[in-house]
Amino acid sequence: MQNGIAVSPGIEIGTAFVFQAPEITVNTGKISPSRVEEESLGLSDAIEKTKAQIEAIRDRTKEEMGEENAEIFEAHLMILEDFLFKDSIDNLIRVEYISAEYATQ
Repeated sequence: MQNGIAVSPGIEIGTAFVFQAPEITVNTGKISPSRVEEESLGLSDAIEKTKAQIEAIRDRTKEEMGEENAEIFEAHLMILEDFLFKDSIDNLIRVEYISAEYATQ
């Protein structure tokens, strides 16, 4: 039996889906100074790909569930477009010589 927080009155009977996020391991090793530019470019590329994926999810959500339900994805896009977000990660890559993945984490 599963318990949860009700969002509306009444009783619901059905199959529960329990989401368990996969464990993600990020390499914490240092990068060489010669790889800094490559890591920085990789970060920019990853941000652009992520934006495209979120935009596609937003558009699909808008079509299937309506504008209001798709608005949450605008917040995600705003984070990715925030220059302070990217600059702070890029700074960690350039100053501490760590991978983009680790700096983002």
